[in-house]
Amino acid sequence: MYESLILLYESTFLASLNAEAFTLGALLSVIFTFAILYSSYLMIFKKESASHFITISFIGIYFLICSFITDHAVKLSQIIHIGDLRFIYLVFAVLNFLVGKLLYILHNLFCGFKSDLLHSSIDVLNLMAIFHLFIWLKVFVFDLGVEAPLLNVLYSFSIMYLSVALAITLLFPSILNTRLKILVNPMPNLVNMR
Repeated sequence: MYESLILLYESTFLASLNAEAFTLGALLSVIFTFAILYSSYLMIFKKESASHFITISFIGIYFLICSFITDHAVKLSQIIHIGDLRFIYLVFAVLNFLVGKLLYILHNLFCGFKSDLLHSSIDVLNLMAIFHLFIWLKVFVFDLGVEAPLLNVLYSFSIMYLSVALAITLLFPSILNTRLKILVNPMPNLVNMR
């Protein structure tokens, strides 16, 4: 059972030099791109709120840039044998917190209405930042890179689940008005408290 989980993790989430592999990260990039284009289309015809448009376009572009950075960092480390990519987790943790703060500042500047999509997206970004920080502490501070493979699997599944949930939320923002919002926002009570 444990070996099958590790095999599933390696085949689904790990980037490799094989250009024919279509990973979940590539699928998420397509979904984020489609969400940006669809939101832009709705904004042109005045069927999308400014809050949704700013949130979808800003987070979608951020995730596309992060996907590009991650893909090229892994490929570059495999080609020139750089074993120390441990700081990328810290960089992503800081970036997720900063993107959440910057997104909130953009909403204060350009629109007075702050939707549930904004709050839900910031919650997911902050939760992802906490996961990135934990894995950085595990790898860099405590130096448990090889000794705890289950933590790597849990980290990857958590990050991918949150990424898929955020992609679905950005593609279908009205899902936050249904009972399914608990699946796409792991912290819905924080949204209701605001």
